[in-house]
Amino acid sequence: MADNKIIAESVLKAVGGKENVNDVTHCMTRLRFRLKDELIAKDDEIKKIDGVLGVVRNGGQVQVVIGPQVAKVYDELQKIGSPSEKELVKVEADESSAARVKQKKTAIGVINDIIGALAGCLTPLIPVLLCCGMAKMLASVLGPNLFKVLDTKSNMYVLLTMVGDAGFYFLPIIIGYTAAKRFGLTAVMGMLFGAILVHPTLLKFATDGVAFSVYGIPASVQNYTSTVFPVFLTVWIGSYVEKFLRKHIPDTIQVIGVPLITLFVMLPVELCLCAPLGYYLGNGIATGLVALNTVAGPLAVAVLAGSWTLLVLCGMHVALVPFVVSSFATLGYDTFIVPAMFAGSWATFGCMLAVLVLVKDKKKRTLYSGYVFAWLIGGVGEPYKYGVQIPYRTPLYASVVSGLLTGLVAGFMHLTANVLNTANGIYSFAGFLGGDMKNYIALIVTTIAGTAIGFVTMYVMKIDESLVD
Repeated sequence: MADNKIIAESVLKAVGGKENVNDVTHCMTRLRFRLKDELIAKDDEIKKIDGVLGVVRNGGQVQVVIGPQVAKVYDELQKIGSPSEKELVKVEADESSAARVKQKKTAIGVINDIIGALAGCLTPLIPVLLCCGMAKMLASVLGPNLFKVLDTKSNMYVLLTMVGDAGFYFLPIIIGYTAAKRFGLTAVMGMLFGAILVHPTLLKFATDGVAFSVYGIPASVQNYTSTVFPVFLTVWIGSYVEKFLRKHIPDTIQVIGVPLITLFVMLPVELCLCAPLGYYLGNGIATGLVALNTVAGPLAVAVLAGSWTLLVLCGMHVALVPFVVSSFATLGYDTFIVPAMFAGSWATFGCMLAVLVLVKDKKKRTLYSGYVFAWLIGGVGEPYKYGVQIPYRTPLYASVVSGLLTGLVAGFMHLTANVLNTANGIYSFAGFLGGDMKNYIALIVTTIAGTAIGFVTMYVMKIDESLVD
């Protein structure tokens, strides 16, 4: 396995060096670069780097697929030359820099920018959401809903429930931090904007229906705990306010002047505009997902399950995170996106098993067995996707077809995710624990059906081993 430092150095050089990087983040398997000039990045060179699985360009990002050790490569990247937070603010504020070169924007380009911004803010949340989801899953499994090991009044049950709820309850504060990093606002200011939204006084006003105003401007007070878009919009606008003030306030009083004026300028903007708008936007998205699932039913789940592999390959799967979070924050469950992801993933697992049977070369079979193990136990599917699906093609087609069919099964059985969990492999079951027995039956049937349909579909489609040396 290649050294993480060497991978980081090679990737940084291939994307044009530190001077071409606006910022870089990472998700579970990918480095996500925002570059000043995407044309400088050399995809062919990046793909040749030992330790890199592939390159995807989407949402204004150059995504370098690394795999499960991506966090370690990211750490090395930070050490050797990734822009610091201070430098990022300077890049955003410097209108004469290459980052400010104006380009004609199409509607698709604008949508990609929005999706890229949302992904940049929400992708860092995945570890938090997974931890909270697992805590709630344990409380549900060990509590009175299933095995009855823990009483609802026991300290362990209360602890697990508290941890499970904390990540969602204080979501505005966490997103305030990640959004600030993404938009170039001082991180603690982003957290402050989030904290304002979940302050007990504001929550009491919302509960009691008390009228409230900011500088005499009426504010539509709501319960903003577990919301995404109110603080996202606030930080986005607040970043421009702060950058403007940094340019025009004398250096001698910037330490106190910039944050203080930013806060008092943004208070009416946040509480009277961004927060209500974001609240209704989030509710609208959740309602829309329910409506789509109600109108299209199993077909909606099937289409998303069938296209899941393609979305992951294109790096577009992260764009669904805001919708999943909104659904859980508003409804407390999901009958669409997470079930479709689950169905598509287990259909692909069936295809993986068929590939192991079809491939005759022992070295390839050993290598591909490692890919299957990486998905099943490590929850990482990129090695299989880039090492088998793309080179051989038929495994990709088989995943789409079997995912579509498995999605129909999940949709007809009304498979419901009760815990926000986007993990792969055996960890994916955690999202569906805590419901009634009918949901457990749907979970078992979907898993077996996906594995069987995927295996048969791939076995029928065959595989041409000559395509890969």
